[in-house]
Amino acid sequence: MGQPATVYYALAGVDDNGNLSQQSNRVEAVTSDFDKIPPCPVTDLSQAASDYGVVALKWSLPAVAEDGDYPSAYVLHRGRNPGFDDTHPQYTLATVDGSQLSWVDSSLDISSTGYYILTSVDEAGNESMPSNELAAQPRTEDLIIDNRDPECQRVLGTWAVGSTTPIFIGSDYFFIGTHTTSMTGLVEFRPEIPVAGYYNVYAWYTQGTNRPVDGLYQVYHRNGMTEIRLDQTQNGSRWNELGRYYFFPGTGGYVNVGNYCPQSPGKYIIVDAIRFALDSPSPTHIDNWGLYKDDE
Repeated sequence: MGQPATVYYALAGVDDNGNLSQQSNRVEAVTSDFDKIPPCPVTDLSQAASDYGVVALKWSLPAVAEDGDYPSAYVLHRGRNPGFDDTHPQYTLATVDGSQLSWVDSSLDISSTGYYILTSVDEAGNESMPSNELAAQPRTEDLIIDNRDPECQRVLGTWAVGSTTPIFIGSDYFFIGTHTTSMTGLVEFRPEIPVAGYYNVYAWYTQGTNRPVDGLYQVYHRNGMTEIRLDQTQNGSRWNELGRYYFFPGTGGYVNVGNYCPQSPGKYIIVDAIRFALDSPSPTHIDNWGLYKDDE
């Protein structure tokens, strides 16, 4: 429905030769059904697989509004920091047709993180409440594994799914209660390492006062396993370094996140994403023994 308006109707006849009769009397009418009901918001804005250097976004069709309307368009907003004001025009990135449920952002620098919000708009111009806020980076040669990617598996314990505390990578994160005497919850991030070399490894989580101060991360690499403890009560919604390690190609190197946190009873450890950033690949050599990697 549009704005209320007065419209006028008149009738005229036309014969087979196209001759038009005089108009009938004119009838006045006022449109009265003014639509003030906004469409339902998008609730699952997330990052999709993409080509190098771009951010691909996807979402599902929202529920039907009270007046039976679905969105006729979507407005995409992007900020440089979490919690940005999506109502400010400077953060409006694009308007997307209502028939689309995806969009590709090719304007974000590959070294930056974009914070995205989507709103739904109906034909009357009513705009919905904002979607979830999504933190996303353009695809680079770094390996970024989200908790919803197939390379991430919950191998021990019953992990819950959360999306209450921003800012997280993808559509949500996993969490489980801490245990002070043993490991009862474990999530494994096992990527396909493309080339041998040294990689800087990072973890992303959302912070809170109910997080452990000694969140457990185990990095399995060429020389064995290295254990790192991160304080999840601070430095959330950013990449926290776990160290620099050498990995061979394939799936032999990986990261575990566990809930064995002796210093944090009654807390919840967050599992969101792990990043492997290639720092220095090993050159390949040929000698009498065949093909091998120079790993020093």
